[in-house]
Amino acid sequence: MKDWIDQILQEKKIAYAVFDHDLALTKISPNFSQIMHGRSVTATDSVWEIFPELFGSEDQVVAVLQHKKKRYEISKINTFSENGALLYYNLTLLSLNAKPACLLCLI
Repeated sequence: MKDWIDQILQEKKIAYAVFDHDLALTKISPNFSQIMHGRSVTATDSVWEIFPELFGSEDQVVAVLQHKKKRYEISKINTFSENGALLYYNLTLLSLNAKPACLLCLI
């Protein structure tokens, strides 16, 4: 089943990252680097280090994490790849029903 899900995500060009209640990275999809065009990530990164575009939206991120808000979306974020190409992506944040709460970021 997991292989099917990964294949669907790959086909639809969707990646994900999961962050714990402290907003530290816990998991990324196998295609994360490809979708994010080589953006480097380490196991100790926080949501703020991986998605600096979220700075200024801290209250929205926390509201989603605490289930006070259903989702938070930012469309057409522009950034540059490591080779300087201009890129655009959409970012959707959802809270996972886990104890303690986790944050799911869809790209």
